[in-house]
Amino acid sequence: VDESGPFGYLAEKASTNLLTYSGAIGGTNWSNTGGGLNGLNVIAAPDGTVTATKIVTLAATDTFGEYQNFIYTAATYTLSVWGKAGSYPYLAVNFSNGDGAGADSAVFDLSDGTIGTVNAGVTANIESYPDGWYRCSITQLRFVATDYPEVYLSGSRTANVRTWAASGWQNLYVWGAQLELGTYPTSYIPTTTTAVTRNADVLTAGD
Repeated sequence: VDESGPFGYLAEKASTNLLTYSGAIGGTNWSNTGGGLNGLNVIAAPDGTVTATKIVTLAATDTFGEYQNFIYTAATYTLSVWGKAGSYPYLAVNFSNGDGAGADSAVFDLSDGTIGTVNAGVTANIESYPDGWYRCSITQLRFVATDYPEVYLSGSRTANVRTWAASGWQNLYVWGAQLELGTYPTSYIPTTTTAVTRNADVLTAGD
């Protein structure tokens, strides 16, 4: 599309990002899943700010990622995050801290923008962004429970392997975590200390 058009208008519903400190994964309100070293504000995120987190494995058998505590209601949720491959490409996005077939997750291959394994009952989507970034999202009908939405390096593309033997210093980048009600990810809603709601877009015609 050039400057002459055609042009479109994105009108979005109201939505709330239910995760706090969404742009600082690994910082306040985030917990480490096990081992690994996580560096904040390492490279430029999709919005141009130097706020992306680098998740780095140790040479150990462990889990390498970050999560928050959250109380789900009986509703459909979408969990999304931007990921970028470093020396390692397999990013898992999980509604809970389950492993293998018991997970509520999908694995995304950040080397080529494809989707690996997807657990039963979960739908997954990946969207390409500039500079090697991908927005990875999963959607699922959840039930009332306290659980742990998380992102981590999966030990495999074809299975959700949460705990695995890493060779050390394998890494990838994440930014912009968002958990919201609904069947698809809406535009990113940054948060800090509390959940944030974006109002519905309203188009008003001029004269």
